[in-house]
Amino acid sequence: MMIRTIDKAYDEIKARDPETALSRELVRQMIKTGMVPSLKVGNRKLVDVDVLQEHVAKITGSYHEDQEATR
Repeated sequence: MMIRTIDKAYDEIKARDPETALSRELVRQMIKTGMVPSLKVGNRKLVDVDVLQEHVAKITGSYHEDQEATR
C-alpha cells in the first residue's frame, strides 16, 4: 500500500511508466468523480497508488485477473 497525495501518486505512476499518456488532470477527475477512492485529510486528498493504477488498468483493458490474485 502506497498512500500519496494526488500529485505524488501521479509522479509515482509517471516514474513507473515515463511514456504514460495519463495526465495529472485525469487522475484528479478520477478521484473527484469517485472512480478511484480517496481519503480527505485536511485540504488534501490521499490515494493508494496501487489502487489508482489498478483502476487505470481496468479502464484501459490492461487489467488481468491474475493481478487480483496477487493482492
